[in-house]
Amino acid sequence: MASINHPAMLTHTAQPDQLLAENRLLLEEIRVSRQAAEITAQLVVQQFEKSETSHQEMAAIFESTTQGIVFIKDRVLIKANSKFGELFGYAQHELRGQVSRTWYPDDASYQAVGEAYHELAQSRTYRCILQMRRKDGSLFWARLSGCALSTDAQAGSVWTVEDITAEHEASAAVVRAKEQAEAAEVKLRDSYAELKEANQRLQKLDQLKSDFLSSVSHELRTPLTSIRGFASLVEREFSRSFAPLAESDAGLDKKARRIRDNLSIILKESERLTRLINDVLDLAKIEAGRIEWHDTRIEPEQLIRDAANATHGMFGLKPAVALRLDIQPNLPPCIGDADKLLQVLVNLLNNAIKFTDRGEITIRALQNADRLLQIEIHDTGIGFPPEDAETIFDKFQQAKHGDTLADRPKGTGLGLAISREIVSRHGGRVWAQSQPGQGSLFAFTLPPATGTALDDLAVPPAPTFSEAVHTENNAAESAADSAGKGCILVVDDDPGVRNYLCQLLRESGYTVIAAPDGQAALTFAKRHQPDLITMDLAMPVMDGHTAIINLRADPELQHIPIMVVSAVPGWESAGGDLAMDKPIDEPRFLENARLLLDRDTRPPTRIVRCLMLHEANQIPEAAPARFTARCDMEYCALDVLSARLQDGFHGMVVVPTSLLGKVNLSLLQATPNLEIMIMPQQADTADTLAAPSPNTPT
Repeated sequence: MASINHPAMLTHTAQPDQLLAENRLLLEEIRVSRQAAEITAQLVVQQFEKSETSHQEMAAIFESTTQGIVFIKDRVLIKANSKFGELFGYAQHELRGQVSRTWYPDDASYQAVGEAYHELAQSRTYRCILQMRRKDGSLFWARLSGCALSTDAQAGSVWTVEDITAEHEASAAVVRAKEQAEAAEVKLRDSYAELKEANQRLQKLDQLKSDFLSSVSHELRTPLTSIRGFASLVEREFSRSFAPLAESDAGLDKKARRIRDNLSIILKESERLTRLINDVLDLAKIEAGRIEWHDTRIEPEQLIRDAANATHGMFGLKPAVALRLDIQPNLPPCIGDADKLLQVLVNLLNNAIKFTDRGEITIRALQNADRLLQIEIHDTGIGFPPEDAETIFDKFQQAKHGDTLADRPKGTGLGLAISREIVSRHGGRVWAQSQPGQGSLFAFTLPPATGTALDDLAVPPAPTFSEAVHTENNAAESAADSAGKGCILVVDDDPGVRNYLCQLLRESGYTVIAAPDGQAALTFAKRHQPDLITMDLAMPVMDGHTAIINLRADPELQHIPIMVVSAVPGWESAGGDLAMDKPIDEPRFLENARLLLDRDTRPPTRIVRCLMLHEANQIPEAAPARFTARCDMEYCALDVLSARLQDGFHGMVVVPTSLLGKVNLSLLQATPNLEIMIMPQQADTADTLAAPSPNTPT
C-alpha cells in the first residue's frame, strides 16, 4: 500500500531522519577514533617486540589515544593507560593486578570474551559490543577489541575499550522512532480507511433519506387524495342538501355552520399537507439529482406576468395589498426550466403576500451592473430581523420575532429552500434583506442567454436595504439619481474582489458599473463614460495593461483617471494615475477615489505632509498638480531621509519609481505614522501617481 501523505506522519518521520543523520556523523567519528586506537595498540605491541625502542616513546604513544588500552595476561591486568581508568572509574594504583572479571556485569559476558582467546592465538583481532561495569556498578556500552602481543599466547594480549553508549542509544532511538513512524503510518492508513468508510456510509444514508422521503411522499398522496376528495364532496352535498333544511331552526342552523367550518378546516389543512408533501418530494428529487429539467428560451417579462396571474387569487383575498410590475424594457432572454422558475417566483410572491396586510408588492426586473438578469420582489410587510436573512433559506426554517414564529399564516418551511436550489441550478443566486417593520426584499439573478462572456459572470453583491426599497424605473434613472459623487467602473476578473469593491463604493454613495475583463471595460467605458476606473492587471480576454493602453489611446476615454488595484508585480508602474496593491486599505482606497475624481464641489478632506524623495545630486521631480493641491510638499534627498525620520516626521513619503531599488521600503513600512506613495514615471502623462497600501504585493 502506498504511504499516505499526512502532516501527522511527517511529524513522526522527521525525527528518525534527523537521528539517522546525527548517527552517521557519530559513527564516522567513532570509526576514525577506533582505527586510531587499533593502530596505537598495534604500535604498542610492536614496541614490546622492539627492544631498541625507548620507554618514553612507548609511554607517549600509550597515553595519547582517546580510548582505554589495557595489557592482560592470564586475564589479569598488567598495565592500563589513564583513559582506561577514567572509563571504569579506577585510579591507576587500583587497576594493577585486577582480575578482568570485575569489569563484566555477569558470568555470561565474561565467558563469552574468554572464548575470544582462541582467535587471539591465531593472530586474529577480536571485536565485540557488550555492556561493561564501572567501579560504581553502573553499566555502559563498549566496543571491545583485542589482539595478542605475539604468537605466544602466554605472552599476553592488548585490548582497547571504547565507550559507545551515546552511539548505542542513538541507534536505539532511531529504531524506536522508525517503529513509531511505522505505527503512525499504519494508524493513519486505518483512519483514512475508516473515514472513507464513514463517508460512504453517510452517502448511503443520505441516499436512503432521499429515497425514504420520496417513497413516503408518494405513499401519503393516495390517502390524502381520498381525504381531500371526500371532504369536498361532503361539504358540497351538505351545503346543497342539508344546510337549507336547517335554516328555519336556529339551533340546527348554528350546528350546520359549525359543520361547514369544520369541513373547511379539513380542506385547508389537507391543502397545506399537500403543499408540504409536494415540497418535500421536490426537494428530495433536487437533492438526489433525479429531477427532470426542461430548458427552453424564457422571456423574463412573460415569466413575471405568468407569476402575477398565478397569484391573482391570493391578492384577491387581500384587497388592501396592490401588485405593481416594474420591468425594464428589452431585457435579454434566459435559458432555463420555465415551470421551475415560475415556481420560484410564485413561492417568493406567496411569501410576500402572507406577511403583507396593506401597501404594495412590487416585482422589479432589470439587468444589473454585471449584466445579469435580476428579479426583485419588494413588499411593505412586517419584515424580519437581518440575522435571519440566510437561515430562512434553510429547510424547515421561517423568520422569527423574538422566541416565537411571526403570527402569520404557517408555511411548509421548504419553499425558500426549494427556490434556492432551483436558482443555483440555473447559475444564479437568491438572497433576502429586511428590517422589522420596514418590509422585505427577495431577489435572485439569472445569466442571460446571449453572450458567452456574460454567462460566466458571477452573482453581484446584494444591494443595501435602503437602496433596495428605493424605487427607480430603470437602471439609467438609478444612475442619474445617485449621481453627485461620480460614476466608477470597477474592472476585476475575480468575482469576490469585484463585488467587494462594488459594495464598498456603493455604500459610499457612488454609482458603480462592473466589468470582468479589459475588453468589457472598454465597452462599458464608451457606453457609460465613467468618472473613474479601477483596473486589475491579470485578467482573461484582455489584461489590465492592454486595457490602459487602449483607454489612453482613445480620445473619448483618455481623460478618465485610472486607479490600478492589483497584486501583480509592477502594479506601481502599470500606467494608472494612481496604484494600490492588494489587499487594499479601505480608507485609503476611498480617499484615492476622491482624489482622482477631483470634483470642484468636494473640497479636500485633509492636507497631508509629504516628503518627495530625490537623489542628492539631481533636481527633484515635479509632483502632480492635483496631488500638490492636497499636500504640504517638501523635497528630501535620500541621504538625509533617515535624519528626517529620526526627527519625528509624520506624514507621507513619496518615492519615484526610479528610486525603488535605492529606498528601503520595508523600513519605511515599519515606521509608525508613516505612509508610502509610489509615483510612477510616464512619458505620456505628467499628472500621475501611485499609492500602495503598506502591505507588500501578494
